[in-house]
Amino acid sequence: MITRTVSKNPKTTRGDLVNDLQRAGTKVTKATISNTLRRQGLKSCSASRRVPLLKPVHVQAHLKFAREHLDDPEEDWENVIWSDETKIELFGKNSTRRVWRRKNAELHPKNTIPTVKHGGGNIMLWGCFSAKGPGRLIRVKERMNGAMYHEILSDNLLPSARALKMKRGWVFQHDNDPKHTARATKEWLRKKHFKVLEWPSQSPDLNPIENLWRELKVPVAQRQPQNITALEEICMEEHKPFTLPNYRRFQVMRFSVEQINNSTKLLPNVSLGYEIFDHCSDTHNFPGILQLLSVNGLVQPWGEPHDNLSKVIAVVGPFSSTNTLTVAPLFMTNLIPMVSYGAASSAFAEKAKFPSFLRTVHSNKEVIDLIFNIVKHFNWRWVAFLNSDDAYGIDGLELFYKKIKDTEICLAYNKGLNVDTNDTKIFKEIEVLAELKQSNFTLLNQSIQFDENIEPKFGSYSIVFWNDSGEAEVIGYYKFHPSTYYYIDENKIQWHTDGESGTYVNITGNPYRCIDCKDTEWSAAGSISCNLRSVEYIPFTDTGAILIMVGAWALVGFTLAVSVLFAINYNTPVVRSAGGPMCFLILVCLSLCSISVFFYFGEPTTSFCILRFLPFLLFYTVCLACFVVRSFQIVFIFKIAAKFPKLHSWWIKYHGQWLVITVAFGIQALLLLIGYTCSPPETNKDTDLYPDKIILGCDLDLKATTGPVLFLLSLCFLCFVFSYMGKDLPKNYNEAKAITFCLLLLILTWIAFATEYVLYHGKYIPILNALAILSSLYSFLVWYFIPKCYIMIFQSHRNTHEYFQGLIQNYTKTISQ
Repeated sequence: MITRTVSKNPKTTRGDLVNDLQRAGTKVTKATISNTLRRQGLKSCSASRRVPLLKPVHVQAHLKFAREHLDDPEEDWENVIWSDETKIELFGKNSTRRVWRRKNAELHPKNTIPTVKHGGGNIMLWGCFSAKGPGRLIRVKERMNGAMYHEILSDNLLPSARALKMKRGWVFQHDNDPKHTARATKEWLRKKHFKVLEWPSQSPDLNPIENLWRELKVPVAQRQPQNITALEEICMEEHKPFTLPNYRRFQVMRFSVEQINNSTKLLPNVSLGYEIFDHCSDTHNFPGILQLLSVNGLVQPWGEPHDNLSKVIAVVGPFSSTNTLTVAPLFMTNLIPMVSYGAASSAFAEKAKFPSFLRTVHSNKEVIDLIFNIVKHFNWRWVAFLNSDDAYGIDGLELFYKKIKDTEICLAYNKGLNVDTNDTKIFKEIEVLAELKQSNFTLLNQSIQFDENIEPKFGSYSIVFWNDSGEAEVIGYYKFHPSTYYYIDENKIQWHTDGESGTYVNITGNPYRCIDCKDTEWSAAGSISCNLRSVEYIPFTDTGAILIMVGAWALVGFTLAVSVLFAINYNTPVVRSAGGPMCFLILVCLSLCSISVFFYFGEPTTSFCILRFLPFLLFYTVCLACFVVRSFQIVFIFKIAAKFPKLHSWWIKYHGQWLVITVAFGIQALLLLIGYTCSPPETNKDTDLYPDKIILGCDLDLKATTGPVLFLLSLCFLCFVFSYMGKDLPKNYNEAKAITFCLLLLILTWIAFATEYVLYHGKYIPILNALAILSSLYSFLVWYFIPKCYIMIFQSHRNTHEYFQGLIQNYTKTISQ
């Protein structure tokens, strides 16, 4: 029989032969089958494995990679997402098939796998996975290029990482395919801050995803799809079982059995074994259950007693209410205890129908009570009810209908969503059921108890919020025991809006995905398109700009008039006491400072940004240096010259005042040159202040202005020091009050501007800045020079040598007393 079966179908496996013989009443082992076939000249053969061609450089790269990662801890590899593309042919060689054949019979039609040219068509898949499970699997419907690869990663990589709950700093792996290593791809990954695992060329055997592809291709080939559409559907179906929940449930089952077997309180003197079978579809459901209930395929759940009944004393599962409702009656008849960890339908509370049914989850009724309490908590009147389109969801919908009956709550919308007999034996089952009903024990610090209806008296529900990223976030809880209590943290709830400004929905694409507008565009909340932002800056024709520029020209005119007046009265005491020739330098520098004002208007350019600050910082330094020198000279003449005659003679001989002014000018010029060379000002397009506007301005680096500004502040400080030292000098020689008042106005002006700069953000900041500069210039012109002009024009008797001599003599008498 063995030889005849293999001759008809050489692809028959040893396992198939063992099952065939067992059904015929003969028990044999796989080794016996192999020996029998070898004696007939038949042996198991397969095609040779294909491997990539490796050059010496590839071998060295592989060896280097292995040495570099030899000592990497296991946690590092658990934090890697592996990815690749694979091609699956419709009639191609997607799995290894073995045949029993005689020598030199490898080309016999029975011993070959028929193929179609080009595989009869194929599909390209992209997928990824990590140690925590598989990520997304998608079909690449067009020829993949760099742009399409970007789109695949954008739509699938991050969602996969979130679903797998990858730790922060996870690493992404892909091979050295040209579209993976293209400059655009690398730049995109860099902008997204993805860490990429360095990968040697020609290394498919190093990527563990190849094992995943094999686990996918083998069952796909076994199901023999007949067209491309069916091939894609089967690939997606076979990919779904590769999930962690199935594996975790298996581990929980194993752990539970071990806990019972190792415990002296749980079912003492009873050792449990277990058998796990697939109940994911109707085609798999009943064969497994009937096998569980019987031995050797003998099914007699309601027939006459038989000696070969199964030794099963209890059943755990299945998970869903639908599957449980299907198979539970088979076990209830013989009172076999059936413990479910997921079937929450209220139908199982009817103990007349399900006398030996137990569950470790609360009834659907209590879940609906929680939902009803949440609805009342927020005082909702119009609600929508979404439920799974199965027994669990339909039962919940019916319970909710009953709950809201005779209330003001209206169910405005609901939608069902697809989710994917031996007497001795019976007495023994009744004893086990009674023991389970009385269960009262502690497991993992959780007290396990059941009420009189065998409903659980433990546990709680987490109230979750389905956020915009598709993740379920815990926002509260609902406790059952010892009393019902629930809590909701409303601060964690982000209510649905029409979308954020600056995004739009592509109605021809994914209507649930918001797409960011470009930097030059904007959109209102809920928009389906983007609009161009308006570009704003202060033009020369602006009213505020015109007023400030008129003020700047007026400043130039005033300084020219003051210069003429000072030149006419150059040899008078007032001009001499004010600084003499130094006054003309100050007036010229004030005029040059006003140049900066004109560059705050018009569309900003790089040259405009430089000239906004450079003239003011440079020439205002000269003005302050002149006032520092003037204050020092007055104090020096009246208080220091007599004590240090040599220093006084040196100052006069080498023109110390002009030396100080020149050094100050040189230092400031050097600081500005260094600052603007290292960090030159640039134009700036501010898109953050207003959603529908672009504000043009200048982006000034603090590194470029810190040195010049600190130097100006140091000159201000010296002015204060020397002015204070000269506060008691003769009235007409006492410049302390005038200089101090000017400096106070200067400081208050820039404090006011800094305050406005912090509080106000908009296009009128340049006007405020220009106004602060103009105010700084007018403070010295008005409060230092205008009083002296008034004396020269209207009080000429105070502008004589005799008048000044009298003041000096009175000051000398006061000191001597």
